[in-house]
Amino acid sequence: MFNYNTKWYLKICLLVWLSLFIILSSQVYSDPPKLSNVQNLFNSIDNSLNMVKWKCRIERNFRLSDPNDFNSKLPRKEETFEDYHVLYDLKKKRFLLQGEYCVPWVDGEAPTIIKEVGISFDGKQYIYWEKRKKDRVNTKDHSGSAFVSDDTKHLGNQSFMTSDAASAGFGIGFPVRITLNKPNDFRSITIPELIKDWNDKKTPVLLQETQEGKWEIEGVISWITDSERYIRFNCDPSHDGVVDEFICFSRIDNKDVIQQKRTVEYIQNSQGKFVPSIARLIYPLDKLMTEFHYTDVEFNPKVSDESFQFKIPDGSYVTDYITKTYYKVGDLVDEDKAIDAFIVRHGLTGNVPVTTTTGGVVRYVLIVIGSLMILASIILHFRKRMQA
Repeated sequence: MFNYNTKWYLKICLLVWLSLFIILSSQVYSDPPKLSNVQNLFNSIDNSLNMVKWKCRIERNFRLSDPNDFNSKLPRKEETFEDYHVLYDLKKKRFLLQGEYCVPWVDGEAPTIIKEVGISFDGKQYIYWEKRKKDRVNTKDHSGSAFVSDDTKHLGNQSFMTSDAASAGFGIGFPVRITLNKPNDFRSITIPELIKDWNDKKTPVLLQETQEGKWEIEGVISWITDSERYIRFNCDPSHDGVVDEFICFSRIDNKDVIQQKRTVEYIQNSQGKFVPSIARLIYPLDKLMTEFHYTDVEFNPKVSDESFQFKIPDGSYVTDYITKTYYKVGDLVDEDKAIDAFIVRHGLTGNVPVTTTTGGVVRYVLIVIGSLMILASIILHFRKRMQA
């Protein structure tokens, strides 16, 4: 028989067991996260990101012997790369990009194009500068050339903004951002924007929480109409909303055919924020991979307004569409001569374009001949009257 103390001991054990069962059951069978909760969390993360500074080295088009193994890279004939230093103000839509790139020539045999670049937009003025460097074809450095414009809708400016600097690595590996291809458009959107698009179109979305506490989200890309395309991605709400895996695929005969796969590795920077260290963009069907290597990533750095104005190096030739001048940086600029040079360079006479087409020349010749014929007939008419 159990004595009094033994009964109490068993009751306490039973109580402890029931408590543990209830706690564990509530964790296992808890409701999955709702899209509205995901949207609100990532909105707050995105709103806290005002400005970003980073360096990125991009190495494109590695061939893979096994598309499921990014370590199966095949040796390349020549090294190609893009090195960028970027400062990006997300709220005021300003940026500064500097770097150089080495890409293959048209035939793809050798990386004969090596250029330095500098691009900036300070909210009013857009500057694009480039300088061809020595390579296998060119044996000497070229003078740099630049143009300055106040057109806020300039193609280069819009390309950077709409893609969220994806070409410089920002839209690939940073928190709450996903780079997607639209028809004739390459842009990066945020997770809240994507969820809003799904909600507006009442798109079915699969959302579940993994054992690691990450959120796995799957849905249809509504703007691709040629075929039904899906995306699936994992994001970690406890790690600043980083997207560490992203897959774009089609579902054919209940089988997922992956067009693009992206994986991102993260580290904590000196600010304690989770930032990308390396991202891999893989196209399994083509067995191709591009790598993005990130360093010196900093969120919300304190910088001056002048930091968004690229300083054009001395010796560069500048076409300024704001002042309508053409000049060489570093030389003493005579404004009248600079304006004349701009007019000549653009084939202008004052503000009137010069007609140089064949049709224009023919019309001019016909007008001259017609005028001479009329003048000759008038002279003959007066001579006949005088003789009469």
